[in-house]
Amino acid sequence: MNDVLRGGKAVYADLAGGQVARIHRAKTVKGVLLVRCLSSGEWVQPEAVWWG
Repeated sequence: MNDVLRGGKAVYADLAGGQVARIHRAKTVKGVLLVRCLSSGEWVQPEAVWWG
């Protein structure tokens, strides 16, 4: 996923509560995808990830 982000594509995450945020960074911890969004800066587990 970080390769997609570095390539300049906008990647978005569906977060809890129906929020959608643009992803800044991504990592996996013990097999769980975590993303850091531009809006909050916190690492969270997304419900879904998409780009377009």
